Amino acid sequence: MKIERTVFLMLMLVAFHGAGQNTIDNPGFENGMNYWNFWLRDAGMGSVQTVSTPVHSGLAALQILHWGSNDWSLRPNADFEVNPGEIYQFSAWVQAEQLSDYAEMSFALFDAAGNAIDWSYNPSKITVQPGFTQYTTNIAIPGNVATLSPRFIGNDSCTLFIDDVSFSLTGQLPATKIHHLENEALSVDITSPSLGISVLEKISNTSYNFGSGEVFDVSEIDSTEATFTFHTNLVASGFPLTIQISLSGNALKFELQNENNDPFLHDLNFPGPIESRTGDYIIIPLASGILLPVEEEYPFWDFRLYNWKATMAFTGITNLNTGYMMATDDPWDTQIEFPKGANNLTTFSLIHEPSKGTLGYTRKFSYIFFSGGGYLPMTQWYREYAASKNYIKTFDQKIAENPNVEKLKGAVDFWALDWHFRQPEFIDSLYHFGIDKALVSLTGSWGNFYNFNEVIDTINNRGMLSSRYDIFTDVWPPLNPPIPAYRSEGYPEDVVVQQDGSLLEGWLAHLEDGTPYQGYYTCASTHPEYARQWIPVDLATNPYNARFIDVELASSLVECYSPDHPVTRYEDGLNRTALLNVVKNEYNLVTGSEEARDFAFPVVDFGEGTMSIIPPEGAGNDWTTPIDNPGENYIAYNMNAALRIPLHGLVYHDVHVPTWYTGDGLSKVPAFWDEKVLFNVLYASMPLVAPPDYEYWQANRERFLTSMIMTSAVSRSCGFAPMTSHAFLSANRLVQQTHFSNDWTVIANFDIQPFQWNQTLLPKNGFWAGNNSNKYVSRNISENAEVQTAKLNDRFFINPGGTEYTSMGIRSTGSVLIKNTDQFLNLSFIGPQEVIDLNPMLLPWPMNDIAAADLHNGEPVPLSYLGNGWYRLYKTDNHLFYRIDGEFTVETAQLDKAVDFLLSPNPAAGNFTVQFNLAAAGSIKLTVFNMYGQPILTISETTLSAGTHTIPCATQLTAGLYLIQLEANGAERMKKLVIRP
Repeated sequence: MKIERTVFLMLMLVAFHGAGQNTIDNPGFENGMNYWNFWLRDAGMGSVQTVSTPVHSGLAALQILHWGSNDWSLRPNADFEVNPGEIYQFSAWVQAEQLSDYAEMSFALFDAAGNAIDWSYNPSKITVQPGFTQYTTNIAIPGNVATLSPRFIGNDSCTLFIDDVSFSLTGQLPATKIHHLENEALSVDITSPSLGISVLEKISNTSYNFGSGEVFDVSEIDSTEATFTFHTNLVASGFPLTIQISLSGNALKFELQNENNDPFLHDLNFPGPIESRTGDYIIIPLASGILLPVEEEYPFWDFRLYNWKATMAFTGITNLNTGYMMATDDPWDTQIEFPKGANNLTTFSLIHEPSKGTLGYTRKFSYIFFSGGGYLPMTQWYREYAASKNYIKTFDQKIAENPNVEKLKGAVDFWALDWHFRQPEFIDSLYHFGIDKALVSLTGSWGNFYNFNEVIDTINNRGMLSSRYDIFTDVWPPLNPPIPAYRSEGYPEDVVVQQDGSLLEGWLAHLEDGTPYQGYYTCASTHPEYARQWIPVDLATNPYNARFIDVELASSLVECYSPDHPVTRYEDGLNRTALLNVVKNEYNLVTGSEEARDFAFPVVDFGEGTMSIIPPEGAGNDWTTPIDNPGENYIAYNMNAALRIPLHGLVYHDVHVPTWYTGDGLSKVPAFWDEKVLFNVLYASMPLVAPPDYEYWQANRERFLTSMIMTSAVSRSCGFAPMTSHAFLSANRLVQQTHFSNDWTVIANFDIQPFQWNQTLLPKNGFWAGNNSNKYVSRNISENAEVQTAKLNDRFFINPGGTEYTSMGIRSTGSVLIKNTDQFLNLSFIGPQEVIDLNPMLLPWPMNDIAAADLHNGEPVPLSYLGNGWYRLYKTDNHLFYRIDGEFTVETAQLDKAVDFLLSPNPAAGNFTVQFNLAAAGSIKLTVFNMYGQPILTISETTLSAGTHTIPCATQLTAGLYLIQLEANGAERMKKLVIRP
């Protein structure tokens, strides 16, 4: 392959009249504050004055005292007019005596209309050092900049002395040269020396132009047919950098390398941001995922890929059709910022941070451009990328290694924090109520190692997951006497040492008398051995089969400068993964963590917090007490379905189970209880239930159990199946649909207005979930009442909301669950009703000659015959659980047998045919059902000979979606039929 090399001679200071001349008036503050402007956000919380000591030169320097908690700035009182390609240097001598947060020298950039482009361009960080230190930053003027202001800025309290400020023109970039890359998908132009980039996505004919990021002094260029390699120095700092840019399909790939491990002390913004367009949305895998209109500001400041709630390492922008994304191999040292462009629309900017003061390794990332599909192709591309990084370990693979993992499918995450919940009798009641899939956590603090073996045995024997809370990050200075809940082992020797030598502070606790008790974070390199020390001791008494690890994947990855356990952020991530691997694979426990980082998904099975974009205010200190004031951001982002998309599910639904933050369970904010259920249903994810106490549980038992049964019915059906799509069905994005690989579809209505979906009317927070057989879960309006129904192979549930309702052989005013055990039916009174009516021939599992018995004591219970096949069961002695015996008219095993048939045409205009084959002569029945399982029309019921049969069907069905069921010789099959207008 041909290689070309171009050499640039950068003659920056030649032929420049006045180059190097300082343009700052009063640079040494000899004339006080003349020419200078000091601004602070907190009025009256700071001051500036000239002092005679300390000074760097001359008779005066400027002292800045700031005691406010917000930002401040010092700048010349007029901006400078500049031209593209000019190179300027900004320098000063600064003595910093105290900095609570940060201070820096940087540039504020403005376009020709005076709009701010960047408020802190090419910053030079100021640090606390004895005596005056010279700080310098450079800028080559980007093409869209007309004026700038060199500034000193900072945040929080500080004491600074500034002297001998200089701002001077030092050179001019050479003429621009264009370098071209092209393949079947993309056409790319790269300009040097600025390394500006423009991309044409060919299929959609959409252009993308990267804006101003860093400016480079390019010395050499190597090129091949598909790759350019630029040997550069950053104009701002002189840092040498090799940049490789190449094409692969619809991806523009980048590699950044510094061969000599030179000091790299400032963030690198490359490439610059792409200007957004009206109607675009930013796609951000924050927690389970958000979608933000570019007309709005990003509400969370930045998105550090190594920090809290950064689930995956990408960000994208789309108009819900075309778009692009950035994905990086290096989340450990990468952040995304969200600046406003010149058109005042939000975009995103990629920032590469130092790794312990150097570039550290070759940075690799890609920009991928799509011709359609919105954010779905982003998740599909990232799924393939994640597989290449070995982040994909499916539940099938995990179950093969530990069969207990299967128990997560359809499970409810139940925190048993009240002692009533830790009794075997309560676990048995959950089981009889139909909650036979549960993750039951028995502790909520680190320091207790109580003997729970009796209730753990009950949980395990019922086929559930028994779990406890554990934590390896937090440690406190020793107390006398010690408090077991506050670990002191490992303080201070295991604590993270920061770059300035201080210990990294963690959770601030409060003792019983209110005294603050500052905790610290231990280095994750110490965590695996502590797990090997503590876990087997606990398991010897308490045979848990699961464990929840707090904080490990929630807190920011950190650099540790301890001489005994130094780590980079990348190594910190490896160590946290190693701890989870000990829990999961050395002790064979189903493993959960707070939050989710996809690099750890092979060794973690579920994540608490992944569903919560923002937790309720105060939830970290109080997980369970219901509140009415969760905070504005909680309402605006956590519960706003129009801004939420299931990015996590679209990539990892068959790999990792998400649930809500431990302090954001269903009952934490009762006003949004139903919305949380709806998100769980739409995402087929695990609900989190943490009742504050047993009294609250009893008072709200029907609501708790209804939520648990309905969400579990969906997730036990498709909880481990890949999520194949997500779509908005309404213009306001409040009606949404998900689809799964097992052919289950969920329609969810977050809108205040009812939504008509085919023949089903969905109220606010209503939904329909099901597949192409007679299995469904629904909250809909039926007979002018809201009804919740779940019908699966082995169970049937209805909640008629207090109004008498009849369905599938059940008539009741309160919630009822019937579970088929293959020999008999278990029936549970979930609601407060005193009677339940049964028609055994209309039940999902038709029966003859039924009888009832009290499950509490085994005694027979009389059934009152009401006529027309109906029997009445009375609740006795307030007992809730009953056994219904009888003869099944069709064997349960036969109900799953498939009688294949063909509907033609489908969709149909009204008339259609049903074609099928009978292996032996027998009876057939052809029935039409609506989408919530109610029969509305019998097309044919007859006896036929063996062979192939075609039945013509002329109906008066209105346009919509129906289920057609064929029963033949005791077997059945159901298919969808669409009647078009």
